[in-house]
Amino acid sequence: MEDIRPYYRAMRRSIGRAIHAERQKQNISLWKIEQHTGLSSWQVDHIELGKGELKIDQLLRLARFLGLEVKLRLQKRH
Repeated sequence: MEDIRPYYRAMRRSIGRAIHAERQKQNISLWKIEQHTGLSSWQVDHIELGKGELKIDQLLRLARFLGLEVKLRLQKRH
């Protein structure tokens, strides 16, 4: 069975970078996100850094607050 951890880490980092970039673009503080999403600033910081487990409900709360659309794209590997 193939080890999926490297793919999962890469996915978390990619999502975290996108969230961080959008937060910076909109000039939104971690404190403001904490107040509006119920996620603590350290949770958001860890998500942006691609650390730890990213839960779908956390992703959806962040995306909704930032005005981002979450799309899932599955494609066959070559």
